[in-house]
Amino acid sequence: VPDLTFPGCGSRSPSVPDNNARTSARIGGSGGRSSRRRGFWRSKREISASYDAGDLDVNEPAVKKRFKRQMFRPVVVGGIMAKPNSWPWMTAVFKKSTPGSTSRFLCGASLISTLYVISAAHCFDAERGNIDPSKFTVSLGAHNTRDGTEYPVESIKIHPNYQQRQYYNDLSILKTARPVKLTNKVYPVCMPQPTIVSRIVTHQNVTITGWGDTSFGGVGSKVLHEVSFPVVPQRQCNASYAKIASSTFPRGITDNFICAGLEEGGKDACQGDSGGPLVMNTAEDKWVQVGVVSFGYGCAQPGFPGVYTRVEKYTQWLYDNSDLGRQ
Repeated sequence: VPDLTFPGCGSRSPSVPDNNARTSARIGGSGGRSSRRRGFWRSKREISASYDAGDLDVNEPAVKKRFKRQMFRPVVVGGIMAKPNSWPWMTAVFKKSTPGSTSRFLCGASLISTLYVISAAHCFDAERGNIDPSKFTVSLGAHNTRDGTEYPVESIKIHPNYQQRQYYNDLSILKTARPVKLTNKVYPVCMPQPTIVSRIVTHQNVTITGWGDTSFGGVGSKVLHEVSFPVVPQRQCNASYAKIASSTFPRGITDNFICAGLEEGGKDACQGDSGGPLVMNTAEDKWVQVGVVSFGYGCAQPGFPGVYTRVEKYTQWLYDNSDLGRQ
């Protein structure tokens, strides 16, 4: 198993001098509404049961990504406003539709080193395999989506086994064009290690953060929200989604996913949250990213937990495509 350790990762209060922190660059746009896809990209791509015909394509399959353009899940349903800069790895991905146009919020992501962030692959479905990195930027240190330090993107890699219209291997890695300035407000999250992975147990609490909708089909949040809920047994999650006939996960909810949420619903990721991190706190008080927001059925629906790409299954790919373990 490759070593994905970044020194000092996973602290919500990193002790890094902030004297020379960059002045926050304002991201243009409407406060963060992406084109409404959801793979949780608000695409938490969702499998939505009912939609607002004015905003969503009612002919799309019920299971949707949480990308904002599709039937995304809310930024964070049932959550609370996060304390500013309390999740220092939280990243916003922005896109310009044309050169010189205003940037718009696309997806959540997470900082894993000074040069790399990870997000969901479905966030880039609209590019149809021809991704132009110059259209994208990432913003770090933001509480409101319009504020933060903006970094141009040099490259975007999609997991080679990801296929559009399906949810398997829903993972991407973005490299910034210049190193991210680490401060006490901007610092990487930890990636899973064998000793940590073994501690991911059913019913253990995990947390998501995002700027997505706070209700299905609702308005995206301009400030970061957070919500915690337990990990759901894999068998239970697979049984829930087996009730829905969908070509988007023909092999069911495999071990490459992790599911989390409340049986009674009420708390979940939502549209606009796609690509954001699902994190777990360890006994050493380190925060480890165990999942990436991928898809769900509506937002916070009873009996349908959110489904996340299980990061531990992709450690070799992340190692091969980043500088983790080699800083």
